[in-house]
Amino acid sequence: MTSLEILALIFALLILVKVVVVLIKPKKWMGFATAVWRQGPILTVIYVILTVLTGYYVLSNLTIVDVGAVLLFTSLLMALTAVPYAKKILEIKNGLDDKNLIKKSWLPLLIWVAIAVWIIYALVV
Repeated sequence: MTSLEILALIFALLILVKVVVVLIKPKKWMGFATAVWRQGPILTVIYVILTVLTGYYVLSNLTIVDVGAVLLFTSLLMALTAVPYAKKILEIKNGLDDKNLIKKSWLPLLIWVAIAVWIIYALVV
């Protein structure tokens, strides 16, 4: 199995486990999710490490344009998942401090901008 196939298999298994748990014991999943999300700084470090490792294998095997297309697909799928919760999301958004938004989200914003610039560069050059 290639590194991409292993990553895809891990992803598929995690999705199936999550869906089964949510269908059978949704409160159990919410309890798990709550416990995980309470670990903000640790969760940030874990996500950065997993992003770097996954990004390394993905970008070693695909072009940035391929990755961009997959990111678009993923973003649309995530947005579709969030649509039923639009009212609640807007309530949360209205409670955010706009001044601290960039301060708190600088790393992912920087990554998104770097990916966007890299894609445009790859398409133009």
